[in-house]
Amino acid sequence: SPDEAWSCDGFAPPGARVVDSVGAGDGFLAAFLAATLQGGSSAEALEAGCRVGAFVAGQSGATPTLDDAQIAALAANSQPAVERVRLTE
Repeated sequence: SPDEAWSCDGFAPPGARVVDSVGAGDGFLAAFLAATLQGGSSAEALEAGCRVGAFVAGQSGATPTLDDAQIAALAANSQPAVERVRLTE
């Protein structure tokens, strides 16, 4: 609905260190769209985008390789708080 938004806690990059933020937004958008196109909910798409964006920020270069094992490891990390936020009262 137009009076709602989603919020997601942030994720720390691998090693809890930002190495290079170039490409993190692109990674976020790619994962968000992939989850949406695969039938994921808004919350699942947001979480996927945040996880991949954090992963990219923790790597050197704008297009780090992300293989199936790394994707599984990202999915196994602790669950963030993803919640719907009402924008109007």
